[in-house]
Amino acid sequence: MKKYIHQLLSASFAVIVIGCAGSPMNMASLSPSQLTTQSNGALANGYGIVRDSEVRAELERRKIFTSQEWPLIDAKSVAVGMSELALLASQGLPGIYGGVNTTVTASGASKQYVYRLTEYHKPTYVYVDNGKVTAYQR
Repeated sequence: MKKYIHQLLSASFAVIVIGCAGSPMNMASLSPSQLTTQSNGALANGYGIVRDSEVRAELERRKIFTSQEWPLIDAKSVAVGMSELALLASQGLPGIYGGVNTTVTASGASKQYVYRLTEYHKPTYVYVDNGKVTAYQR
């Protein structure tokens, strides 16, 4: 019964997310001219969730990723040294079982991205300092 309820809630959440105008799932329905109005973060997260060729073309046009980051993004991998935007393009934002924890200190902002598919999966932690991935733990 618990598994059935979990599946039902997951399906309901997916329907809600797909239907939201600002959601990453909706990014694929935007025209190339509409994509030019999106922020780098929205495009990166959208590409991380839905691998759309028009979104990729806009990201490439903006040249926000290095030639070393694109292979990581394409492989949905994480590596120390990649930018936070490349992390989003590779993985998307964490889902409902994860999250982003932010710590602000005198030396800058640190974030911990927690990726977890379901409550039953082991989480992956990705640490970002000042816009760069500094560590990850699986």
